[in-house]
This record gives sequence, structure tokens and C-alpha cells, in this order.
Amino acid sequence: MNILCVVPARGGSKRLPGKNIMTIFGKPLIAHTFTHAKASKLIDRLVCSTDDEKIAAVAKTEGVDVIMRPADISGDTAAIEDTLRHVARTLEQRDGWRADIVTMLLANVAYRRDGLIDETIQKLIDDPSLTSTLSCFKVNQRPEWMFKLDGPALKLVNECKFYRQQDLPDYYLPDGAVISLRMETLEKTEGLSGAYKYLGERIGHVIQDRMFGIEVDHPDDVAAAEILLKMMSDRDARNK
Repeated sequence: MNILCVVPARGGSKRLPGKNIMTIFGKPLIAHTFTHAKASKLIDRLVCSTDDEKIAAVAKTEGVDVIMRPADISGDTAAIEDTLRHVARTLEQRDGWRADIVTMLLANVAYRRDGLIDETIQKLIDDPSLTSTLSCFKVNQRPEWMFKLDGPALKLVNECKFYRQQDLPDYYLPDGAVISLRMETLEKTEGLSGAYKYLGERIGHVIQDRMFGIEVDHPDDVAAAEILLKMMSDRDARNK
């Protein structure tokens, strides 16, 4: 079974310019993800997909294959799944190598616990009924109690009769650390629009503590990622 890992990294972030290569805990943010991918025992090929030469240079310095992304799938509105299809098809056409499973690691996730990537992939391998798997955490902010702006006032997004959190179902949010899917699922869902449609209809999961769900998208996230990385580094040092 051929397992492809793609690290997508655009250069045009509006909220935090240059985030993918900014220094976080001593090295470029994206380099942490490359380190996580290289530690996997299941990944066969690792590719960085980018439209940015600076990001490409960091990837090459880290010994990671780079496939430059065309402009039509590099904008703010481009779907991430089109990037996965582009990389997979490029490898098939260029090298004659076809992926069976495509795993995506977001470049702005600074920390992944040991074994998380392979655990997520292995779940997909072990259960043929699954179309994909992902890492996620249980939310503690309830969407049932959230408001939206309605002119000058606030209005509940949805009416909710429950006041106690224990009366509500558990909800889970993908954390961006690992998403794996079958190549056939990626192909079958092409042309569908909507959040996570490309993952198919049966999505497996690996649940994490929500403290690991830090995606660096805003300046405040940089400090949070630094704190998490230092905390986990200190813990690992103590356990040696």
C-alpha cells in the first residue's frame, strides 16, 4: 500500500503573513510538521505543495520533495482537496507512482504527539468501511449557545431549550494535525462542494486533548504554540 503525505503551504496568508516559515521554538513553523512526517513508519512519500519560493526553499533544506502549486489552486478561495489531487496526479504522471492513501498535515500545526500520524493512518488501513480518518478534539464551546449579529443586536444562531452542557451531545472539531483519506475517495468526491465533502461519508477519528489543537493563524497563536512546544519538550526531557 502506497501512502502519500502532503504538507500544503500557501505563501499568501492574510491574517498572519509569512506564518508557515516564521520561527517557532527555534525553527520555521513548517519544519516542525516535516519532522513529524519523517518520524512516521507508514508514510512512503512526503511532499510539500506550495506556491511560494521561500517556503519551497525551507522544504528543500529539510530534504522534502516540493511540487509547486499552480495559480488556479493557490488563491484564498481554493479548496485544499484540489491541492491533494494535484500532488497525487503529478506523482502518478511524472513518476508512475500512485497513492492508495493520501495523508495531509497542515503546515501551521506546530505540535503532534508521537505516533499520532501512524495511528490515524492505521485506523484507515484496518477498517475498509472508512473513507477517511482525522484527528479531532471535543469542543467545550457550545454552538447551541452562540449568537450572531442581527443588525445592532445579538441573536441566537439556533434556538436551544437546554441550559446544561451535560444535556447536549458531544461535538468534535478537526484539529488539522492529521487527515487521511483513500485515493479513491479523493477521486470520487471531485466536483462536490461543501466543508469536508472530500472525506467521504464514513469518517474515522482519533480524539486528542484540545490543548494540542493549536493552529497558528493569528499573532496570539504564536505564543500559544511556543508555550505548548516548550512544555512538551520539558516533559520529554524529564522522562528520558
